[in-house]
Amino acid sequence: MTVQEKLQYLDSLYEQNKITEAEEFLLAQTADDNFENSLQVKISLNNELMGIYRNKGNKEKCMERVEKQKAWMEQAADTLDPASLATLYLNIANAYQAFGMLTESYDILNEVELMYNKILEKNDFRLASLYNNKAVLLIKMKDLDQAEVYFKMALAILKQLREAEDEIAVTYQNLSHIYSTKGKYGLALDMAHKGADLLKQIGAEVSYHYGAICNSIAVIYHTMGDYAKAAEYFDKAADIILKVYGDCKLYQGIRESAALARSQIK
Repeated sequence: MTVQEKLQYLDSLYEQNKITEAEEFLLAQTADDNFENSLQVKISLNNELMGIYRNKGNKEKCMERVEKQKAWMEQAADTLDPASLATLYLNIANAYQAFGMLTESYDILNEVELMYNKILEKNDFRLASLYNNKAVLLIKMKDLDQAEVYFKMALAILKQLREAEDEIAVTYQNLSHIYSTKGKYGLALDMAHKGADLLKQIGAEVSYHYGAICNSIAVIYHTMGDYAKAAEYFDKAADIILKVYGDCKLYQGIRESAALARSQIK
């Protein structure tokens, strides 16, 4: 199986939401005793594995892959082009961010932004991805105004690109979170539903992103005190995450949120 065939096979597993099979495939392909794949290929595939563990909420396994990635990147540094290297660091920053390592993530993202600005065109998709991820981090660091600036910068790029609906949807979701935090719940719901509608248009209703948006809508309703609506959307989010990732920590957490909301209905 060529590298291209392996990536196509992996994509087919993602499309069928066969995440467990994808994880097993990636573990085999990145194993230390797998001498078929070059270091560069292992780095690329390990990046996918980091994302799976990040989305599942499995910190221990994700950090194991991060440490392996950093060691491999150091070994392969001379063979990686600057843009690829920066993107690999971006994904490590996202892993740190997912598990509350905010300072570590922020420092890396600042370096990535400097690198991207030197080598990428202003409407490059990778810049939009960076802006989105940095904005999410800024929310966690309580800098909502600066986060909103970065989200709007990302949205301006994405709207110029074809087939970027999923990323636009995620950006709407992130803007929704900012408006919710600022107490602008009507605007927050409008942004979240825009994101959900975009994913429906491209047939991505059974996906991590759609589940995450449903969870965001549920959180807004819960904050507003509409516990029935919150429970409805928590249930919807949990069902989607179960289909995509199985019975993982993320699924269990959303189920607990649904139970709490249901217990608060009067």
